[in-house]
Amino acid sequence: MKSTFLFAFSLLAFISSAQAADLRALNSLFQERFHQDWIENRCGENTARFVSAAHQRRIDLSEAVIIGAEDFMGYFGLISGYVAREGGPMIRPEPKQAPFRQAGRNNWHFHVFLVAMETVHPATRGQVAVYDLSFRNEPTVLSLSRYLDQMYMPEGTFGDPNTRSKHLKSFQFAIYDARTYVTQGQGKARLKDKTYLRDLFPSYYRQQSPVDSEFFGAF
Repeated sequence: MKSTFLFAFSLLAFISSAQAADLRALNSLFQERFHQDWIENRCGENTARFVSAAHQRRIDLSEAVIIGAEDFMGYFGLISGYVAREGGPMIRPEPKQAPFRQAGRNNWHFHVFLVAMETVHPATRGQVAVYDLSFRNEPTVLSLSRYLDQMYMPEGTFGDPNTRSKHLKSFQFAIYDARTYVTQGQGKARLKDKTYLRDLFPSYYRQQSPVDSEFFGAF
């Protein structure tokens, strides 16, 4: 009986560890491929290459979605990334290899990135992480709330529900299942059509520190 209990406990620990390791595996892959998978102004292709690499490594993508973000009420109908990769002034003296410009503001018609949620247990949702190859000049993985604050709001204004409502009031997300996106195509992967972020993740606009996993309950 004792040996059976120990075996069951060890098996459960192994399963939990394997499930909880998803973000660690993605983090490691992101560090590895950050400088391989990026082409300027090709965020959709960049993200698809990264997700394809994760799929080929057999990293669990069951709780991962590709986001297509737009902001029709933004600056000339564009979405602004305030710490976009190589979006700032030239680095002096000029380096011999990238990055050649500092991170800074860039504007896009849309932007694409990956969001993944750690599954610790079938009934428990864990951490949520964003993998954006166009965010900063070095591989940086943040929670969803911190990423939204730092990427899409001017420095010094993020972290407050009122400023979130002001700067991100018209953000829209289209949501795609990441694994299906790279195995069967965008059409079959769609989970949610263009929907306002405020409707998908309302606590982000009401609380200082929302629970990011609530975002995944919207689809």
